[in-house]
Amino acid sequence: MTKSACQRLKQTTFFTSIAQLNQLDFDPLGCVAILGRSNSGKSTLINTICQQKRLAKTSQRPGATQLINYFHLGNNQYLVDFPGYGFARLSEQKKIKISRLIQGYFLSSQQPIYGIIICMDIRHPLKPKDMDLILWEPILSIPKCLVLTKSDKL
Repeated sequence: MTKSACQRLKQTTFFTSIAQLNQLDFDPLGCVAILGRSNSGKSTLINTICQQKRLAKTSQRPGATQLINYFHLGNNQYLVDFPGYGFARLSEQKKIKISRLIQGYFLSSQQPIYGIIICMDIRHPLKPKDMDLILWEPILSIPKCLVLTKSDKL
């Protein structure tokens, strides 16, 4: 990674959170989506990539991220942090709402998605839901990068 790219990542800022797709009232030039199971380390990965300790809120509790969070990289480009799939300790109604939000985003998004980072806890890689995501038709053609997190827990 170039020095200027590293510098740009350090300047990433929180932009907005959305709970419904009709809140997407801006037109980014492009996004990188960050997906993974609940408590797989998505928010920690964002903080690590951007070299900021408190950019994305982290929690020990699975299912803490329940909105789609946008982080501005500059030049109208964004990292997009999604709620985890698996949704530990949430009501069935909340699980359905989050699932529909994520599905709706990828089925109807007019925003260019450059790539998808899929976070996996190294202790639990490639579960059936991960494979379902990787092979899901609406995102099949988008480049993906699998990131194994939580190696410090081994």
